[in-house]
Amino acid sequence: MKIIITGATGFIGRYLVLFFSERKFPVVALSRNPQKAKNIFPPHVTCLPWKNMDAASLLDELDGPAAVINLIGENIAGALWTRSYKQKLRDSRLNSVETIVQAFQQAPGRDHILIQASAVGYYGNVHHKVDETSPAGSDFLARLVVEWENASKTLEAVGVRRVLARLGVVLGREGALRKMILPYKLFAGGPLGSGKQGFPWIHIADVARAMLLMIEHDELYGVFNFVAPQTVTQKEFSRVL
Repeated sequence: MKIIITGATGFIGRYLVLFFSERKFPVVALSRNPQKAKNIFPPHVTCLPWKNMDAASLLDELDGPAAVINLIGENIAGALWTRSYKQKLRDSRLNSVETIVQAFQQAPGRDHILIQASAVGYYGNVHHKVDETSPAGSDFLARLVVEWENASKTLEAVGVRRVLARLGVVLGREGALRKMILPYKLFAGGPLGSGKQGFPWIHIADVARAMLLMIEHDELYGVFNFVAPQTVTQKEFSRVL
């Protein structure tokens, strides 16, 4: 099966491209900067340009069994949540999903899978355990995630298997950990607020393995929380870090 990864040059995307290509899957890396992708990835990885609201480039790659892993979304922690940045967060997510939906709807054959990146922010700011059946929160991030997930719901009617990967904080040598660790190296790190709030996390290697599991098992679809099984508070995580 062909693996098509959007947002391929980001932290998660780079790991997934190498993970699947090392396992001999044909991999297509879609990026707004395909030259950057070509410089990063091995020659056998196909690097193509990604343009929001242009389904044509993706449609050409859906000529057989394919899994699309959509990682596109402006960084939640990239700037202050001004009105304009909130709009940017929303547009980056919904426009990418709309483009993918259009491509799937036009593609011949239906042996296709969409693994849509989502977030545990769906549940809002809660201080108790939740699972995939728990209701959505009511804050901005929760409302955004609900809208993000619903944007691809129409694919179920055309036979596309849809997996919603609600990611916790993804840890690895880059990504969120690189930003969090600096204050600790300066002996200024510590828990935020009361420290009692939950800190759902997952290692980047487990993200990749979980996505491989989704692809290999046709019976898996719908919502999955991509988090480590242990319940950890922000205070406990800070102590370990």
